[in-house]
Amino acid sequence: MAIEIERIIAKIDFINEHLHELENLQLTTYVEYLNNKIQRDLSRLYLQLVYQAAIDINQHILTEAFGLEIQKYSDTFVLMGIYGVIDSELSNILKESAKMRNVLVHLYDKIDYSVLFDSVGETLADYPIYIEQISSYLETLEDKNNG
Repeated sequence: MAIEIERIIAKIDFINEHLHELENLQLTTYVEYLNNKIQRDLSRLYLQLVYQAAIDINQHILTEAFGLEIQKYSDTFVLMGIYGVIDSELSNILKESAKMRNVLVHLYDKIDYSVLFDSVGETLADYPIYIEQISSYLETLEDKNNG
């Protein structure tokens, strides 16, 4: 098999859509956030979806381009840095979002909302860079295919 560029682009669009929704939530203050269950629940959902889509992108690239099968989601980010798909510094930052994804999915009843609130800001800062770097990687693949 080969990397399905359209599949990755669709996931990038999905991430961008949910980053935009997170931006709308970020306009609130921390106190308002804590007192607004709808905002808290939406932020949980949007973060989980962003993180999962990025993990799916990572797994697809690592499997198809490098023949790797990864069990730990956080490892997908680290390996994306090791293999030069994304910057290694960014990969080490983003591996924490995989850990947060696991909290959101498995420890949903024990979430620390101050950590979650901070995660929204971090995600809004870091994931546009991730998308930019993944897009650059896809461009190099297209150049190789067309060259």
